[in-house]
Amino acid sequence: MSNGNHLEVTSMTWGRDTHGLFDYEAKVLQRHSFKISQSSSIYRIKDDCFISDQNDITGSTGSTGLIKIEPKASEFQVQIISEDHSCKMWLVVKEIKGKKVKGYKLSKGDWLKLGRIRLRVQKICLQPTRNSTNLLPEFFKNYDTELDQDKPHKKSEESKQENNEEEEKNPCRICLSDVSEANDPLICPCNCSGTMKYIHLNCLKEWLKSKFSSKVSEKGMSFHLKDLTCELCKCDFPTVITSGSQKISLLNINFPSKSYIILEEFRPEGDQKQGLHLISLDDEQYGIIGRGHDCDIKISDISVSRKHCKIRLVDSEFYVEDSRSKFGTLAKLKKSFTMRMNYDVTIQINRTVFRLLYKQPWSCKNFCQCFGNNKVLNANVSYLTQSEFNESISEQESVRDVSRQQMEEDNN
Repeated sequence: MSNGNHLEVTSMTWGRDTHGLFDYEAKVLQRHSFKISQSSSIYRIKDDCFISDQNDITGSTGSTGLIKIEPKASEFQVQIISEDHSCKMWLVVKEIKGKKVKGYKLSKGDWLKLGRIRLRVQKICLQPTRNSTNLLPEFFKNYDTELDQDKPHKKSEESKQENNEEEEKNPCRICLSDVSEANDPLICPCNCSGTMKYIHLNCLKEWLKSKFSSKVSEKGMSFHLKDLTCELCKCDFPTVITSGSQKISLLNINFPSKSYIILEEFRPEGDQKQGLHLISLDDEQYGIIGRGHDCDIKISDISVSRKHCKIRLVDSEFYVEDSRSKFGTLAKLKKSFTMRMNYDVTIQINRTVFRLLYKQPWSCKNFCQCFGNNKVLNANVSYLTQSEFNESISEQESVRDVSRQQMEEDNN
């Protein structure tokens, strides 16, 4: 880049390779600094980062590819090198500098990482109306959770008559009554057959209550689902029953009357969604997420700090702010993003953190421009992030809840 503009890159690597975490409280880190003005790639061997202009040296040297920086006119393109599904590029929230809020503005579909725990912003609702639905969205399953009662046995009129006769003979597996009413029909929610085939809708709802736990605080609500699997045939139960033109939800919550945000929880040991968290706030209020008992949303994982981060509502926008957590609060980045004039961005890739600072040669004109812009990156950096993990089936299915069109884009 002939104009003298360059990137100052500082790398910090934590010595322990633990679930791709970086300890922001560690005092012993391997630090390296680079001045980049031309196409360069940064690799890591053990704890040391170095620059190489070769396209791929990972296989021959045992090094790990981290980022590639490509100058384009007065900009720099930053791209992750590794194709490993477990290697992601994250924006470090606590290093975001904004004029009003020192945090990251949340949008629907954003992914956050708190220690090992991943959270996805499923919904943001500002000033809810009375018409807001009170049905629990189907967040807990990775398949189509809708059971159409009119469809399971429509192979022929003869088989339909046989099923009707069987329904009359076979009672509910729980209450043993064979009475089927319009508001409490006998249904077949799983693959069980014989005398265990049918169950009353209300009986199934009562049974599911034992599998569904909730915790409510002043500003937050958390919901966890243990298991929706039939204990006999091991088939997954649906969360929504369709009977005729009516949809009946087996799991219900009442949404609050003030602005709220819904976060889905994904744990590292499984692909399936483990929980649903709702934070409801008035303007200028905040809710605390952490491992501590006094948090508005409690996440029980050792990698989450006691008070890990805050969700704040400012001018009808939700922000996440780090609360000096040990392993940081991170927002998912695209596979590549552009560094422009006056940008100061800190990213994390596994146990290595990079600070990228756009630098210009000194001049009176550049000094005035930098002084006017305060050389900080505004908190609205959502264009740097992406809203999907498209490598995992469960993550693809969770994006399906946002829109079918979005899922097609993610798969591409």
